[in-house]
Amino acid sequence: MPIKRRWDFGGDVGGYAIHDKVWYYLGARQRVNDNGVLDCLKPDGSSCETLLTQRFYNSKVTYQINPKQRFIGYYQWNLKRNITGASALIDWGSRFDQQFSGNVGKGEWQGTLNPNVLANALVGFWNFNSWQYGFDTGPSSQDIVRLTRWGSSSQSYFTPIGYIWTKYNVKAAVSWYAADGFLGDHNVKGRLDFIAGLTNIQSPEHANGNYQRQYSNGTPFQAQVFNLPVDVRNTDHYYGFFVKDEWRPSKRLTLSLDARLAFDRGFIPEQSHAVGQFASIYPAATYARIDVTAWDTFVPRLHAAYDVTGDGKTVIKGGWGRFAAIRGADDANYVNRNVIASTTFRWRDLNGNRNFDLGETNLDPNGPDFVSQTGTTLGILNPDERPPISDEFSLSLERQLVPNVAVRVTGIYSQDTNNAFVINPLIPFEAYTVPITNRDPGPDGVLGNADDTGRSFTYYEFPTSMHGTAFQATTRVNAPELDARYRSFELAVSRRLVNRWQAMASFSYTRLRAQGLNVAGAVATPNTRFLGDNNTREWSAKASGAYQLPFDVLASVNYELRSGAPWQRTVLFRGGVEIPTIVLPVEPLGARYYDNIHLLDARARKEFRYRAHRLALGVDVFNLLNINTVTSITTRSGPAFGRVTTAPDNTATLPFIPGRNVQFTLNYTF
Repeated sequence: MPIKRRWDFGGDVGGYAIHDKVWYYLGARQRVNDNGVLDCLKPDGSSCETLLTQRFYNSKVTYQINPKQRFIGYYQWNLKRNITGASALIDWGSRFDQQFSGNVGKGEWQGTLNPNVLANALVGFWNFNSWQYGFDTGPSSQDIVRLTRWGSSSQSYFTPIGYIWTKYNVKAAVSWYAADGFLGDHNVKGRLDFIAGLTNIQSPEHANGNYQRQYSNGTPFQAQVFNLPVDVRNTDHYYGFFVKDEWRPSKRLTLSLDARLAFDRGFIPEQSHAVGQFASIYPAATYARIDVTAWDTFVPRLHAAYDVTGDGKTVIKGGWGRFAAIRGADDANYVNRNVIASTTFRWRDLNGNRNFDLGETNLDPNGPDFVSQTGTTLGILNPDERPPISDEFSLSLERQLVPNVAVRVTGIYSQDTNNAFVINPLIPFEAYTVPITNRDPGPDGVLGNADDTGRSFTYYEFPTSMHGTAFQATTRVNAPELDARYRSFELAVSRRLVNRWQAMASFSYTRLRAQGLNVAGAVATPNTRFLGDNNTREWSAKASGAYQLPFDVLASVNYELRSGAPWQRTVLFRGGVEIPTIVLPVEPLGARYYDNIHLLDARARKEFRYRAHRLALGVDVFNLLNINTVTSITTRSGPAFGRVTTAPDNTATLPFIPGRNVQFTLNYTF
């Protein structure tokens, strides 16, 4: 699968508009990345490809109001077009065309109020508008056994679909340095923050039908119908106050004391849902504004650095920090009744044409053909929900071994608490009492042959008395069983640039202990906790160096060896009435790992100077060892198990390390 085309070029210009008064900067850059797609063919037999084009435009102006004050304005405009989505399992026609535009800007004032007091105020914004358009006009279709997809793109719901996200930020900060203050030197900083986030998801009704056909190994199986058209809107306002004191009570000890007080307010504006193709399931409605449970947090932090020997050659650093999550504007979707939703029904292809025709299923959401529902039918606000919290403890020792050479040893312990999941309170965990037992068919997904493991697995469903949408609701609760712990260790050695060369090497190791959820569903049940724990490890070793060759040619190399990512085999199980099919892991996460990755990159660069002109020529060789380590495969048992496949939502991401790549660079500045 070759890299068909890859190039990157840009230019910028800047300088004085008015000498010592106004400065300006303008820049532009464009990148193109065109890859082939592994084992994917177009209808004409040629290889599939992806096309990613990006453009970036930057501008900045700085105005020196007077010797003590300045104003800075900045604006960036980004454009992206990404035609992707086809793979070995996803038909060429099911790719999508993402057309993206983004904007970032700010206006900032900086001032020196007196020699010891600095202040600044900022107003900024960030937004993006991303629309995905499809190619195939046929009904969206997938086979849940073969994992194939065809027809209209349905990898991120359906196409067309638009995501519009916006954030506004207002910030004011002041810094005061007090030498020889109370019990030592102090550098006190305070900041006020206001962040407003807005999300909007627009999914219009589709001419090819607001549904997806689902097959089981080629046989018509289920139909998933959607509530399109949908126009989802969510908002969040965050107010924060931060204060920090860098206190130096002695020449050998520095303390960093800081705290943040925050008020997080989310709400769902009043919004309406229009009638679509399946009006009997999703009628027109108007939903009143909802004020989401408030998150009020106070998080302190304490860190210190101590010069052990008093000569600056041995330093111990460490401390504790607490961090509270900031709510995303779409975090409250569990109570927004206007989100994209679907209802799945059993499908009987009565006329044998393999198309989903009206009358081939009972579309009563409380009827016998109802299987499941996603999205919010009844959102129940949890007034006791608390924000996720992370605590981090760190300790490091730095020592200069010989002149220009230092070693650092660091240990970090982190703990995440107050993690939450979405549940259905109308079908509590204790209601899952009906066991469904299946034998593990082994990697090939077929029972009764040599690769069967001989093991059996049991999942649970609720009784038929809780059938239908009358028992569909969502709420979110904090779950102590989702607490996570991380232990990390790092050893690093570095040599400064002396006598034309420098070098650095490091090794890090992290152990994760986390209870979690598996891939069984977005709403937590006892089944989603089945083999959902994450007790894995990761490590990496890095080494880099640079040497100034004769004729001022700078040469450098960078080597990295890192552990492969963990994964686990899953199986599609059957047999239930209320849960007729479910995908569950049959081994712990970490029972299998991708191969370790070792990468070697090299660079050489030569710069020519003439007065104010500089011309730099360079060559970079990426993946000098030309490895092709696999990083993505199909993990579900069946005909595609173990197959090297690209990620289903973006095939621009290769499923293995791309081969050796040589890049030539030319830079000219004046």
